[in-house]
Amino acid sequence: MRNVMMKGDLCSAIYLDTIRNRSHLFGIGPNENLQGEILIIDGTAYRSSIDTNQKIKIEKGFNLKAPFFVYANVQRWHEHALPDTVKTLEQLDSYLTNVFASTTPFAFKLTGKVNQANIHVVNLPTGTQIKSSNDAHLGQVDVSLTDVDVVMIGFFSTQHKRSIYSPR
Repeated sequence: MRNVMMKGDLCSAIYLDTIRNRSHLFGIGPNENLQGEILIIDGTAYRSSIDTNQKIKIEKGFNLKAPFFVYANVQRWHEHALPDTVKTLEQLDSYLTNVFASTTPFAFKLTGKVNQANIHVVNLPTGTQIKSSNDAHLGQVDVSLTDVDVVMIGFFSTQHKRSIYSPR
């Protein structure tokens, strides 16, 4: 991630078809050239991108490349009820840090209905030079979700933190 955000290296580091046969596969990362997002849920890969009308488009398939990607094979999830007080990324980070503090990184999955949420899809204009994390978010499209069922995948580590909350 550092090579992309700080050095502008958008070369594909992983071809997702090389991990497609792993059982119970979950993962997240940007699509090559920071043009879209990749999500893998239980072995099914999804790519979100932005079409010419600035609308989100979702496609399935493993014919994808990413400059960086995090994934895990999760045979069985351990269920925990998320407190109603957790409503932001900062609160989720604090909750995970306090309840599951561990030196071992882990994947987590949130499922349920959201009243309102904001997500983004990276959509870097072709030819953009990346010199900072701010540059990497140029062209990003924010999408608002209202009253929808969601499945969210994340990865947590107390040893690999970076600021995800800084403004663009």
